[in-house]
Amino acid sequence: MNILFVTLCPLEANTSVSISNLGLLKGFRDLDHNITIIMPDLDKNASYYDKNNDLSSYNIIRMTNNNLGQKVATINSNSSGLEHKALMMLRKIYLKLNLFDRSKDYINKANELCIYDQFFDIVISTSDPKTSHLFIAKCIKNGLNYGKWIQHWGDPLSGDVSSQSVFPKWYIKRVEHNVIKKCDYSLYVSPFTAEEQKKNHKDLSEKIGFVPLVCDESYSINSECKNSKREGKLTVAFLGDYSSHVRNILPLYNACKNLDFITLIIAGNTDLSLQNTSNIRIYPRLKQSDAKAIENDADVVVSVGNLYGTQIPGKIYYLSASKKVILVTLEEDKKEEMKKYLNSYNRFDIADNTEESISDYLLRLKNRINTDYNTPEILLPLNIAKKVIELM
Repeated sequence: MNILFVTLCPLEANTSVSISNLGLLKGFRDLDHNITIIMPDLDKNASYYDKNNDLSSYNIIRMTNNNLGQKVATINSNSSGLEHKALMMLRKIYLKLNLFDRSKDYINKANELCIYDQFFDIVISTSDPKTSHLFIAKCIKNGLNYGKWIQHWGDPLSGDVSSQSVFPKWYIKRVEHNVIKKCDYSLYVSPFTAEEQKKNHKDLSEKIGFVPLVCDESYSINSECKNSKREGKLTVAFLGDYSSHVRNILPLYNACKNLDFITLIIAGNTDLSLQNTSNIRIYPRLKQSDAKAIENDADVVVSVGNLYGTQIPGKIYYLSASKKVILVTLEEDKKEEMKKYLNSYNRFDIADNTEESISDYLLRLKNRINTDYNTPEILLPLNIAKKVIELM
């Protein structure tokens, strides 16, 4: 089949959505489908640029956009202090006053694409950014010839806990409804989000479904759990953004600070000012290659759950291909349902997101005999791609 895959987040960007998109694309490629990708170009000097992925087997159509909006969307952490602060302020103001980010500027680029003389059996738009779905709607309006359109969502528009928008919830749901009703299928990466969306949009419930994220098979290399070789010492890593209004990292930080057999490494964007200690190292967001180097040397990789809501951090899916211990900490909101769901994979360790629960878990783990973890087959790229195509 001919598949058109649209993402307004460049695949070279060091983001969670890039890992998701690359895994899904690999699944379609392994099934021998012809794939055309539409995505923006990314400045090789951008701090998030990380070209370690082979894209040679895909037909890629790139778009360029050099305006201020694009600069704000890809802030370079290496820029001067004054410039960085100004861009951050502009970005914060823009996100409060708009439901969609400045990648919306790319929508007019749909008029310039040479894709309207082809037929695509499946069109897939992926978020984030959510403007990818608006982009396909514009292509269809321009005469795109296709069979089925699938919207693949990360965070839903109306249930994004990281959203800073000032718009009321009812208005956001109305906008979201208008986006979803245009596609044939709307897929979410959490079963709880899919069920919530069916309640929010009852007349569209038959086209709303759930498909988990793929595992990242590259983690299967050099990813053994090494704690038996450390004589009771454990290296624990949390690599991801941790804004205080989205997730609470302090229980993990405080638990590890008081355990002398633990070395904790934290890296990611945040609004907190955590300090290095004798056994804790704090870094800003790292390139994917640097993050993987840390994960490969760690014994335990931690995923801190969101403070509330229906989403499940994608990192646990990606890392499931490794031999690492994966600790998922959960808040009270939907804790029992999420615990039951995660336990069904027979892959993840779970603790409450409290200092006491995390400390107890790490103390029990200290002298535990190594376990060889198996990747859940359902999360392999090939099987996720098959599941998506079965919807057709």
